[in-house]
Amino acid sequence: MATINTILSGAETASGFAGFMQKYGGLILIVVMGLLLWLIMIRPQRKQEKETQAMRQNLAIGDEIVTIGGIVGIIISISGEDTVTIVSSRDRTRLQILRSSVSRVQVPANPAPDSSSKDKDKDNKDKEEDKK
Repeated sequence: MATINTILSGAETASGFAGFMQKYGGLILIVVMGLLLWLIMIRPQRKQEKETQAMRQNLAIGDEIVTIGGIVGIIISISGEDTVTIVSSRDRTRLQILRSSVSRVQVPANPAPDSSSKDKDKDNKDKEEDKK
């Protein structure tokens, strides 16, 4: 009778690798799925956030930017830790925006060095008119 009980108990409980997988297989599956989720979704998002933060910290006067609202402008001054002043159209409309609202920096296809000197002359004239 004892031999029958040991045979039955041995048949009911798996041993070795099969027993390990039966006990911990579900837990291992959850851990592997979490790791895949992190590799596929979370890690690339953090990398993109770091690149965006670096782009916003490296803004310089003269950069042509696009805001998250779709406004295109050229940076004319950077004041404070998080405020940027841009010129957004031909009529020289000035807007103060936060660095966090900059979506991307555009690289002009054909940079024109002559136009930047004209812009500086207009800026100087505008400043003189503002003082009067």
